[in-house]
Amino acid sequence: GAAVGGFKASPIVVNDTVFIGSVGGYFYALDAAKLILKWQYPKASDPPLLGSCNHFGQYGIQSSATYANIDGRNAVIFGAPDPSAAGGLGSARLFAFTLAGELIWKSEIVAYVSGCTPGRSSEHHERIAYSSPLVLGNQVYVGVHDAGDDPIQQGRVSVVGLSSGKLVKFPYASTGTLGDGTRGGGVWNSLATDGTGVYFTTGNTRIPFCKYPYDPMNCPPPNDPEPSPNHGLGMIRVDKDTG
Repeated sequence: GAAVGGFKASPIVVNDTVFIGSVGGYFYALDAAKLILKWQYPKASDPPLLGSCNHFGQYGIQSSATYANIDGRNAVIFGAPDPSAAGGLGSARLFAFTLAGELIWKSEIVAYVSGCTPGRSSEHHERIAYSSPLVLGNQVYVGVHDAGDDPIQQGRVSVVGLSSGKLVKFPYASTGTLGDGTRGGGVWNSLATDGTGVYFTTGNTRIPFCKYPYDPMNCPPPNDPEPSPNHGLGMIRVDKDTG
């Protein structure tokens, strides 16, 4: 069939099946011994998990899936933009499937793309591209970052219920107060846990219209003051329930 696109995610193996997602927006389950396709989502004839925003929403599945037991069923969970969500620009969800390919749930939106204009601070340009889901107790955690700091988004962690996929209130924000418009400190990578705390690293807190590479052309004056509080460029540990 059509080319499947490249792979940035690492595979995981559960029992006799290998699971991996592609940047082309398809999630594959392969026989671990023969590497024969068992199932895929979406079907080859259906639109892939890609948003319509070239720069912000077309990253497909770039992080590894996570094993979970959901109400007694062995399952895998992965994150991707959903073309059926919020106008199809690239807002992202988590998806939970049984090992045999039965959809358990699609989560509520965990990262928003509300527009496609580079540098426009009134738009959300959020992604979960590099953060694999973390399952801890009855919740699933994923880090939220941005696309090329264009502009920087507010770093945060989205949490959904393991059984339902519904959002759980989790007030952590890397800068300022969650939802107040302060920017910086994206949570770019996968999270870890010791059972009570959630650990992750955070990105930079440059001004909203500054983007990589950080030179005068991309960081024009005036320079905004440092956000307060500022948890950017750090290793963070937060309480698993209160954030």
